[in-house]
Amino acid sequence: MIGHSWIVLEVGKRRIHTRELVDGEQIFSVERREDALLVEWAMSIEDLEPLEEAAEEVLVLLGGELLGFHADSRGILVLPVRGMETPNGPYATLVAKHAATGVWLENLSGEPGANPARDMRAEISLPDVPRSRHVETFVMSPARAVRELAAVAPLRAVCVDRITQLTPKEVSGFYLSLLRAQGVKAKRRVWSDGSAEQLVARMGDRKVIVHAEVGDGGTFVRLASILER
Repeated sequence: MIGHSWIVLEVGKRRIHTRELVDGEQIFSVERREDALLVEWAMSIEDLEPLEEAAEEVLVLLGGELLGFHADSRGILVLPVRGMETPNGPYATLVAKHAATGVWLENLSGEPGANPARDMRAEISLPDVPRSRHVETFVMSPARAVRELAAVAPLRAVCVDRITQLTPKEVSGFYLSLLRAQGVKAKRRVWSDGSAEQLVARMGDRKVIVHAEVGDGGTFVRLASILER
């Protein structure tokens, strides 16, 4: 198509909701090619100058989280749609076969503020619980943090919610061992029926809470990092 291009990303086996990316204005289609993702962009190769601005446009278009999956140090390859066959094959093959016809743009996903979810996650200095899947990463309102996290005049409360197949007791054990290895003491609360456990610790200027509770589909785990006044 005249004036279109393919943005080529390496995303591995990650599940990408391709239909949600298509807007019919800037993105016309998104296709999987094994470990690669092809995004049909309403922009021609000839219009990518200056490249710095084009890289910023791609960041705005696709977001830092998606671009953060793409780890090619050369950047992001953009290929013309017109005058070439539809790219096919794994990412390495696509690049080897078509890179000479395209343009490399800098991947700006590592820039501060480009990936809010990543930046929020970095505020919590504990790893994800094993055997778990991500549910949500968000900033909790101060009023809600007071109600749900017993926070005292919180300036900021960041939460990461996950679902794991571990039991609440196993979740507490996992984090207790990590905290003890760092010389951090934690208060442990155990529900009488064994349905939930909670750890509360102080790490630097933040209060950290690990809450694990049995729910549908597994154990719900919330990691919370609270900056109080």
